Amino acid sequence: MTCKRPNILLITLDCLRADHLGCFSYRRKTSPTIDDLARNGILFTQATSVSSTTRSSFPAILGSIYPLMCDDLDNPFKNTLSVTEVLKKAGYESAAFHSNVLLSRRYGYHKGFDVFEDGLKRGKYGHPLYKIITRCLRRLITRVKLLIKGGENPKISGEKLNALVVEWVKNKTNNFFVWVHYMDIHVPYMPLPTYVSFFRNEHLSERQLFNIYRKLLKALKEPDVLSKEEVSQIIDLYDSCIRYADDCIKDLIDRFADLNKLENTVIIITADHGEEFGEHGNLSHHRKLYDELIRVPLIIYNLRGIKPRVIDIPFSLIDIAPTLVDLARVKKPIQFKGESLIPYIGDTKKKKLIGTISESDKLVRGKLFIENTRVIAYRTSRWKLIQKEKYTSELYDLNNDPLETKNLYEENKEMARVLKKEIEKHLRMIQLASVSAEKRKIEKVLKLAKL
Repeated sequence: MTCKRPNILLITLDCLRADHLGCFSYRRKTSPTIDDLARNGILFTQATSVSSTTRSSFPAILGSIYPLMCDDLDNPFKNTLSVTEVLKKAGYESAAFHSNVLLSRRYGYHKGFDVFEDGLKRGKYGHPLYKIITRCLRRLITRVKLLIKGGENPKISGEKLNALVVEWVKNKTNNFFVWVHYMDIHVPYMPLPTYVSFFRNEHLSERQLFNIYRKLLKALKEPDVLSKEEVSQIIDLYDSCIRYADDCIKDLIDRFADLNKLENTVIIITADHGEEFGEHGNLSHHRKLYDELIRVPLIIYNLRGIKPRVIDIPFSLIDIAPTLVDLARVKKPIQFKGESLIPYIGDTKKKKLIGTISESDKLVRGKLFIENTRVIAYRTSRWKLIQKEKYTSELYDLNNDPLETKNLYEENKEMARVLKKEIEKHLRMIQLASVSAEKRKIEKVLKLAKL
């Protein structure tokens, strides 16, 4: 790498599962731009998210902290550092552009950013019921739009986000960090008609789209209502959305090049989680830890002095924030639980022996959420153990059963025991973090009492 500190562009895509990309051998040309970046950059083939939902995965991406360690997932950075704060102290200007309410300033994600565009109106939101009411109204409005006319995606499109990014970046002379989060792949999968034609031989009429959207809304709670053909149609729309987001990434990179901002900008591309299409009984992204939901793309592009390569070592998105501060030549904060990817990129002989952890605080059983049930998964490049409190654990051989259809827990108790030890080690760390959090609360109460 060059001795000059790079600018950093972090691109995250909501709901993008790795196996729907060409660089992961997908059968369709959904991602020519991402594939090109992977081919000419660093592709991590065994990257996993720490969870299967946006709310639980982003504290890891921007704060290198596991969701079960957060004092409050509604304000995950209240008592911990975000990577943006670390970069700010290092002299970076920073901006974020997205339209996901769960990543908005209401949830504390603006912390450390100089500019933060989350698509929400400004104002103070005092009562906690406000969040619930506005979220319900937003969902209701979206559904009404869908049912009346097929609607349009209520999120800010990738094209519009790009315009905001370019407007902010164009006059920057100092090092900058930009985070862009695209929502175009999220339910209800509303691609432009020109993109639908990429993956369907027949044209879908407005009436057909209307019927698909209507059934999709119902299927989110009752997946059995969809036929195989209807699921296939939904996947067509999902893939079309990926192709649109891929074009948005190309447009953004091209505009960086036009502004002479690309040469010294490192680009990191990943997703907060994947998406399910009935593989384990549901659609969208419920709180489960199978690979269609937690295996995500991770690509680093434009690292100066580093040749393109593919890295098959398991890594977690909890390693992104430490990587960003490493790029900025800043010491990793003690609060960050991950490790930088840079040493593994520079040394192809360096090996990472451990696997990755993913977490969920709820378990889906059939169509129901079971509250207060913790699920932990430990995944290596070959094996995965899903440990469910009060329920039968699951062990999968990913080499021979990549779709996770055959539970080997009873057949291979020895491997399950080895992986279970790693989960127990992780839970001890979570317990220590909980004790520290409780201690902070007590100290805060005592401090207020003295006042």
